[in-house]
Amino acid sequence: MTQSEGRLLMGWGRAAPSAAWVVTPEEAQEVTSLVSGPGPLLARGLGRSYGDAAQCAGGTVIDCTAIDGVEEPDRVAKRVRVQAGCSLDALMRHVVPR
Repeated sequence: MTQSEGRLLMGWGRAAPSAAWVVTPEEAQEVTSLVSGPGPLLARGLGRSYGDAAQCAGGTVIDCTAIDGVEEPDRVAKRVRVQAGCSLDALMRHVVPR
């Protein structure tokens, strides 16, 4: 997990930026220790929302982009399980060729 760093966060619309401490876990299990910690906490994906871009002014933001795995699709159930930081692009690159 990367160390916490102060960053200015905003969405694609670049409206209402806010400063927060950002930490980037590399495995889903690392999130557990963050959730049990003190203070306000919010999970963030790619930050591509025009409005509410998962900002937590003065708190801690979990940058989930490093937790981006895609499991093998279940063709019978027509489902695929992805991790929190998986982008639509990564999902499509994994599923479409199959």
